[in-house]
Amino acid sequence: MITFLFRVNPSFLQYQNHPVTIPKECYDQLRNDGCANGNDKPGHKIAVTITAPSGRNYEGWIYYGRSGWDLYYQIKVKAIDARDYCGRLTAGDQIPVAIKKFGNAVQARFFESADPTELLNCFAAMAPHERVCVLAELKKAQVKESA
Repeated sequence: MITFLFRVNPSFLQYQNHPVTIPKECYDQLRNDGCANGNDKPGHKIAVTITAPSGRNYEGWIYYGRSGWDLYYQIKVKAIDARDYCGRLTAGDQIPVAIKKFGNAVQARFFESADPTELLNCFAAMAPHERVCVLAELKKAQVKESA
């Protein structure tokens, strides 16, 4: 299972595919878990079922792309109404995201909030090696907030 904290940004709220960029620290685990392929080429997509912050399930994909600065993975949903998909989230909210492969299916889950109790429960359920991405994201968030 891959887990990380995502800071809700305007792209997530406004774009029809509500992109969530997966942190680079998670790429090896993403590939090891079979949620991505180490031989991916830009433009490659892997089907994923997304449980949105609103609690509903949607079809989407994990997209492998290239930007001006580097390669990246993003979770994207098929174009839908933002009010239904994003729930009560606003820019700046920090939410836990989990990605897991079940058989041949990949599931991504966006949690409604980063309530400390919910974060601890999510974190406690992870194996030690799965905590690396969450800790890296927490450290990044802490550095940004102190700047």
